[in-house]
Amino acid sequence: MISNKLRQESIQAARFGEKERLTALLAEGADVDCRDTNGTTALMFAAKQGFTAIVELLLAKKADVNLARGKFGTTALMLAAASGHSDIVQLLLSHHANPNALNNDGSTALMAAALAGSPETVQMLLAAGAEVNAIDQDQDTALNIAIVKNHVAIVELLLSAGADPNLVGKQQRTPLLLVPAPGDVQMINSLIKAGAQVNAQDTEGNTFLLNAAEQGYTPSILALLQAGAAIDIPNQDGWTPLLAAAAAGHAQIVQLLLAQGADPNAATQEGDTALHLAAVEGHHEVVAALSTANSNATNALGDTPLLLAALHGHRSVVEQLLPLIDLSRHRQGDKAVTVAGLAKHYPVVAVLLRAGVNPNILVHQEQSLLVVAIKKDNPDLVRQLIAYHVDLNHQDKTGATPLMWAANQRRVEIIEILMEAGADRTIRNQGGLTAADIAKLSGNRATIACFAAA
Repeated sequence: MISNKLRQESIQAARFGEKERLTALLAEGADVDCRDTNGTTALMFAAKQGFTAIVELLLAKKADVNLARGKFGTTALMLAAASGHSDIVQLLLSHHANPNALNNDGSTALMAAALAGSPETVQMLLAAGAEVNAIDQDQDTALNIAIVKNHVAIVELLLSAGADPNLVGKQQRTPLLLVPAPGDVQMINSLIKAGAQVNAQDTEGNTFLLNAAEQGYTPSILALLQAGAAIDIPNQDGWTPLLAAAAAGHAQIVQLLLAQGADPNAATQEGDTALHLAAVEGHHEVVAALSTANSNATNALGDTPLLLAALHGHRSVVEQLLPLIDLSRHRQGDKAVTVAGLAKHYPVVAVLLRAGVNPNILVHQEQSLLVVAIKKDNPDLVRQLIAYHVDLNHQDKTGATPLMWAANQRRVEIIEILMEAGADRTIRNQGGLTAADIAKLSGNRATIACFAAA
């Protein structure tokens, strides 16, 4: 029986490229196919490390070229291919290594070569009869792996050898849907030339055109459009390439898609159009490109593009939208000035008031925007409304005026602002109380002092 020591020394000699020592150990009777505790043979170590001379020695001693490693099931050919040692790959193949052997995951040497990015190794394996469309347990093929790694030359080699450009993998993704951003146009064109379906969709309904539009890669989009890609295919959430480009702020792509016939009023399942999405993000160049879209459209929540732009404080977008919309439709002018005011987007409020939005609108529970500003303790908004001639003495359904509300809420600064602007102190509510009476009832000395000093 060959000693354990002899086996270990043989493995170590192969692992570290010690040819003379290995030759001596084999002469002493070491098993040419001996393994370490993981089931790795001397040939596997030498193939992985690129020790060509040791591989030649072991093959001359009739090492089994197709043994599989105990752990993971890899062969010497797979290890050589994964490491890019094309000379060893050729040597193993010449000794009848099986190019279609599978490891425990169903992967092949061709997949390993595609991952490593060695066109020379890929050519050798294909010439030796490697199955070009083999699929592993992760639903990967050599073509898919080469695409993900952006190995363009290998992609072309595999396609010329008959790789299926429409083989569906994980999440229903075809090879085209695996092209990494920004997308090599040469690779895209090679896939299309080989018959790739340009309108293929993954499990979420995304097409490659939608992905390219979202990422902003114009050359990829042009290649797809030239190949006849449908321009308005929505995904499961209703997103089209135009919507994706608008949300991402890619104005030039938005223009390109519109010129190719994209629907400017397409909407997501939430009812958001490209104009809604651009307004939310403040993409004013995209808004300009969407001049033909319905500017008064509402989403599922009833929001218009103007409301969303106002809510997020995008003044330039609000200014762009105002000439295109009907302020009275959906009460969007009233709603926009309200949300902008409460969010303290004062430049937006000024733009809206200059455009003719009524400063005396009733918003929350039939209360005026001025009263809401008082309750929110927002003196800057109060000043802005006063500047646009808000009704200082408007009475709500209880007869309360803004000054009364300021007294009730103990808003000392706002009381002073209102009184300086000419608010009427003498008006009484339905209970017969004036603002000064309400101040006294509050018991707040600073509030009472405002009226005593006036």
